[in-house]
Amino acid sequence: MKYLVITDERSASTTFAHILPCFGLTCMSDPKTRTNQRDELKNYKSNNKTTLLLEWCYLKYDVVKISLVSYNTYELKDMINYCLKHNIKIIIFYRIEIYDRALSKIVATNLNSYHFFNKNIVHKKFKINISNYKNAINDNYIKIKYILTFLEKNKHNYFLLLKETFFRDKNIGINFFKKNFNLDLLNTVEYEKRINTDYQTSEKNKLILNRDEIINFNKKDIR
Repeated sequence: MKYLVITDERSASTTFAHILPCFGLTCMSDPKTRTNQRDELKNYKSNNKTTLLLEWCYLKYDVVKISLVSYNTYELKDMINYCLKHNIKIIIFYRIEIYDRALSKIVATNLNSYHFFNKNIVHKKFKINISNYKNAINDNYIKIKYILTFLEKNKHNYFLLLKETFFRDKNIGINFFKKNFNLDLLNTVEYEKRINTDYQTSEKNKLILNRDEIINFNKKDIR
């Protein structure tokens, strides 16, 4: 059985990808990113970064994880149709707190730090550019809404897993993979290590100088 995980940056998707082998699944993460520089894709010769790239990846991997930020809606639609045609299971791994996700993206960009926050380094405080923050919200929101609408309208089957739910209780993930795909947890130690990882997000956010401005924007934004 093959799987496509549709997710986005700053949604704990890297951690999710690292968890997949705990259920016996091999995963290729974000193949479109730096395709020509990655050893596992060095023999891929086509310029097609959607359906043919998926086809190539599925020769070696059980799962392909893609991020919304890397594709436009037309490309996403092509990839979904490819999966439906080839009976590839679609998992939507989504961070429903869209404001937290967007803020995490902007903070990570400002700090040039996308993983663990090193508190031993002195970091300068900074202001969030509201236009960039708004764009980060819109890009994610528009694409996930498009995907879900497309799937629902055409009565296509998919599996929705929320980041917030998944990390709240270790049994959520175990039950999700067992119930939907009959996959057992094979590495409990690694699974619990990954699911309990603390990336010090609250510490990063303390560096934001205009937090009140962000809060006021969120209150006025209607979704």
